[in-house]
Amino acid sequence: ASREAAAREAAAREKSARDAAGEAAADSASVRRLVSQYAAALSAENLPGAVQLFSGMPANVRKGYQDMFSAKTDLSLRYDIATMDLQSNRGTLKLTGILDLLLPDKSRCRWLLSDVVGVEKAGGVWRIAGLTSTITSKSGC
Repeated sequence: ASREAAAREAAAREKSARDAAGEAAADSASVRRLVSQYAAALSAENLPGAVQLFSGMPANVRKGYQDMFSAKTDLSLRYDIATMDLQSNRGTLKLTGILDLLLPDKSRCRWLLSDVVGVEKAGGVWRIAGLTSTITSKSGC
């Protein structure tokens, strides 16, 4: 009887580990999608969409994007995730990014970015909780 109980216990631990691994993989995929959607929203001049993903976006950052879009500056933002550390319902990402700008005078500007992003999961949905961006280099600006 004790062997059966031990086998049931081992099977339950294995199932729990598989469930945790599956949830971690799903969270990782959701956070990757979040980063992609955020960059796509800004690239499409969809500030409301970006704010939906990062509701805590500071007012001065929102205004900066609004001013850029009003001035007819085309923006293309791409991110790669360098590191991702997710713990339960919170996480930290380190991103490398490229922000390409086509200015109203048709000149081009490129910023290389190094961003640190805090993410949080609430109600099963991941959102950006905070973002610190550093411009590591500029060209054509």
